[in-house]
Amino acid sequence: MAQDSATDHGDEKPSPNKPRVSKEVQLASLEVFIGGLLAWMIHGQLGDASIADAAGMIVGAFAALHGLHRIITVFETTKSIGELEGAVDNLRETVDERLIDTEDHLSARLSELGHRVGLGELSELYWSIDREFDVDKNAVLGDAREKLFQLLSSKTSSPMYKAIYYTWITENIARVGRGGKIIAVSRMKSTEWENSPEEKNFFAQNRAAAEAGAIVERIFVTTREVFQEATKENPPENTEDINAARVLKAHSSQEKNNMHGWFADETRLQKEDPDLLERIGDGFLMFRYGKSGDRVALIDDFTEDDEARGRATKHATTLSRMEQSFDNLKSMSEPF
Repeated sequence: MAQDSATDHGDEKPSPNKPRVSKEVQLASLEVFIGGLLAWMIHGQLGDASIADAAGMIVGAFAALHGLHRIITVFETTKSIGELEGAVDNLRETVDERLIDTEDHLSARLSELGHRVGLGELSELYWSIDREFDVDKNAVLGDAREKLFQLLSSKTSSPMYKAIYYTWITENIARVGRGGKIIAVSRMKSTEWENSPEEKNFFAQNRAAAEAGAIVERIFVTTREVFQEATKENPPENTEDINAARVLKAHSSQEKNNMHGWFADETRLQKEDPDLLERIGDGFLMFRYGKSGDRVALIDDFTEDDEARGRATKHATTLSRMEQSFDNLKSMSEPF
């Protein structure tokens, strides 16, 4: 046991502060000794005993105080340095842990991306094609590189049609989580109220996000006639109006949940603020993730045949303008 204890002490690293403390104590002791020596010499040189005693005491006290001050200062400084070193070590450990987590995450994402787009297969294809076609091969890679740079700069996707549109929503709405937020502007297009599995699932996911602790705020922009028709007690017997009534009711202030709805009169907006109506376009859906605070949005873009599609964006300026437009629109809306 004693041997183990000795081994443990032998493994301890000497603190860099200990030599500093020892040296400063030696210097302080030397100052006190020199001060005492000076006091003795001054006492011997002065003839008057009372003056000699006073001068010796003053010089000696000054030397002692100065030495004591040096010792206190070095101990306080050493203590502060030790605390700072401890904080730096803790910070270094935290940074190292986060770097490891980030590396693992990036590695997993790169592996997933490589599998999804077939990066390994692309590399094999490139080197399998004869060198006589290098010009064409390099042109293909150049086009891909240019498109990737455009995507990096714009942070906005190409238009997504129905299948990809709903897949994107499914993947991202699940990430909102507690403390997150969903804001949306609906122009009440017929496609939004179709009784399709995709729309039913989208509505269910909104409810699930609200139940998980996210705030869901949605502004419905339409004419007052359409809004009243959709919210009356017995709406017309067609799937679009029934679905619209169901969604609107879920956002009603009478419901005790995290889903909140507002009605904006489209006719009034056309007269009083057509610029705002233009800014909201066909509507949008924005997610703010609870954990990271990151934002991403889906900008609705309906084709002529009313088939739903949109573009995803993470462009900071675009997202801020969308949030501002949402707040402006809310100020001209009424809760229900």
